[in-house]
Amino acid sequence: METKEIKLSAIKPNPANPRVMRDYKFHKLVKSLLVLPQMLALRPIVVNQDNVVLGGNMRLKALSHILSLTEANRLSIMRSSNDYNKKSEEEKVRICEFWHKFSQSKAISVCVADSMNDNEQREFVIKDNSAFGDWDFDELANQYDATELQDYGIDMPDYGDNDEAAYDAIDEKKEFIVEVSCNDGIEQNAIFDKLKADGLKVKMK
Repeated sequence: METKEIKLSAIKPNPANPRVMRDYKFHKLVKSLLVLPQMLALRPIVVNQDNVVLGGNMRLKALSHILSLTEANRLSIMRSSNDYNKKSEEEKVRICEFWHKFSQSKAISVCVADSMNDNEQREFVIKDNSAFGDWDFDELANQYDATELQDYGIDMPDYGDNDEAAYDAIDEKKEFIVEVSCNDGIEQNAIFDKLKADGLKVKMK
């Protein structure tokens, strides 16, 4: 396999990709890539000899979305991330420079799987999208802050509805609901993250 840099427009999404992603998860991916662009080098998009994606359809879609953003939009999304805000000024500058360069070149490094036949490519597409393990949520909670996990796109289970103790505790408690209409998915995601960070019980629709 070789690695090469090609224009994003030359990469073709795989029409047979079996993986789908909900809108709020997609915007989590966008934010995650913006804040940690090193992921693109450590886990590059994999294409075949015809530049059709074998692994990384969602990353390709996220990168196309990032290209459509203004510099101010990108910065706004990054600033809504706790991980970005924890970084040093030098790291922030380096990240912004990466995306500025990307917006100019519109190119990305990909891994070309030119040694696989058609059957191997089909097998790779499924295996690349398979989740063979399960999260140990107790261990995750011990090692990471809940807000961090939200930023990383991990949905922690809410056992409250199935917990007898929780039922007893909220037996007399009334629930007050506020619905917020957003202009787009980016604004929805930012508001969701802010309310979650404030300790409120929120649900994405």
